[in-house]
Amino acid sequence: FLWFHGQSVPNSNRVDGNIAIMDVLDDGSTSVRETWPALSGSRTLMPIPNNENWTVSNLRNNRTQPGFVRDGVGFSFDITPDPAWGRTLLRIHPDGNLPGTEGCIGLTCGAGELNNFRNTVQNYLRINQTIRLRVTGSYTSLDPVIIRAR
Repeated sequence: FLWFHGQSVPNSNRVDGNIAIMDVLDDGSTSVRETWPALSGSRTLMPIPNNENWTVSNLRNNRTQPGFVRDGVGFSFDITPDPAWGRTLLRIHPDGNLPGTEGCIGLTCGAGELNNFRNTVQNYLRINQTIRLRVTGSYTSLDPVIIRAR
């Protein structure tokens, strides 16, 4: 599974952290296979909420919109949200333009690591079609309607 863990950035709605590919071992414990620097949210826009069961799928390769391209590498993977949050169009993509996203997970590494992330997740999706995404260190709201209103 993928795991995004972030920490709040002062005077901002953004969380900075890492996204990792986790292996589940035979005894049920987990091990980090690989990790990449990432963020979610911005100074004014909320990050992806904490949740154990987001789903990642569907590589959109060769993205050209500036917010999806970093160091000449552009792509995105869809994040299927928990319907209770009312969030749509969430993605994992390179963090282009100004630092921050509209709730997506933005990768902040260079071209080589971006290509490595894309290829690693794409290879997993060829076999499994979806991958679970765990999000921690962001926020949990008692009222998902508040998130939709922002």
